[in-house]
Amino acid sequence: MSKCKSSTFVSVILLSDDLIYNKEQDILFSIQCGLMKNFYDYEIIILDHNNSSSSQYNQRWSSVLKEVEGVRIIQTVSHLDRELAYTIGIENSIGDSVVLFNPLRDPLGIIGDAININRSGVDVIVGVSESVSATMAYKLIRPFINKLLFKIGYEIPRNATGFYVLSRNSANSITLSHGKQHKLFLRIAQSGLNSESIIYECTHSIRKEKKSVLKSIPDTLNIMVFNSIKPLRLMAVIGAFASLFSLIFATYSVIQKFFNDQLVDGWASIAVLISFQFMVLFIILSFLSEYIGRMLDENNIGEQYAIVNELNSTVMVDENRINVLEESI
Repeated sequence: MSKCKSSTFVSVILLSDDLIYNKEQDILFSIQCGLMKNFYDYEIIILDHNNSSSSQYNQRWSSVLKEVEGVRIIQTVSHLDRELAYTIGIENSIGDSVVLFNPLRDPLGIIGDAININRSGVDVIVGVSESVSATMAYKLIRPFINKLLFKIGYEIPRNATGFYVLSRNSANSITLSHGKQHKLFLRIAQSGLNSESIIYECTHSIRKEKKSVLKSIPDTLNIMVFNSIKPLRLMAVIGAFASLFSLIFATYSVIQKFFNDQLVDGWASIAVLISFQFMVLFIILSFLSEYIGRMLDENNIGEQYAIVNELNSTVMVDENRINVLEESI
């Protein structure tokens, strides 16, 4: 064994959607070789959430499990959101450092560099790439989107790719801190953990994809509405101002009745009645918004999932090595 190997136990998490069909073994073998050169202990966790039949499932992964070391495949009961799937992988990982990796986007060499930074005391490493392209409309609207996301505590570096390295302490705190319907990357941003960016070049297949407004606006609304009660609080404030405006208009209508003899009969009464009704309606909506916000916070149990199967490699990482160190780290 090479003396330059690290004793850090590394968990690499990736999704089955990011593996080219019928080329899984080649991709995973290259990842395994890269990890084996740099680390004594590692695991490759694959989240398979495609609802494939048992025969298709076994056919796809049988050769991988026989040939590639350190692979764990976790099959969930339904197709999940990518960030929820990553959360499941983090919860089931055992490594000192946990890596969220996409082989279609991230170069293998970035793992070692990021883990060195992670083990130096930085809890969260975020991948950033200037090679990620975007449409002109996206570049124009992005600053406004950033301000909206900043209001709910979602601060990520510009051109973040989705490559993350988490320390074990940060992985534990992130998976326990919020309900699982909250976006993983949002929870990481709101955790208050010390973080650092690592800049790298994405692979060619990802560089072809462009970030667009059509995709970014729904994602932004989804993050804000389903991961924060601040939009609901904003609606409550707007309702309160609307009720105040209705009260002012009702007062104005009464004053006009006494000082303006040319008003049509009944106008002041109708204006006061309508304004009063809208004032009551807006006050009720404001209170309802507050109560709904509290209910969302208190009943934040998150989306449920079920693991239906878990398979492991039949080969050992190093069957001659005992995972006990002479000195504690």
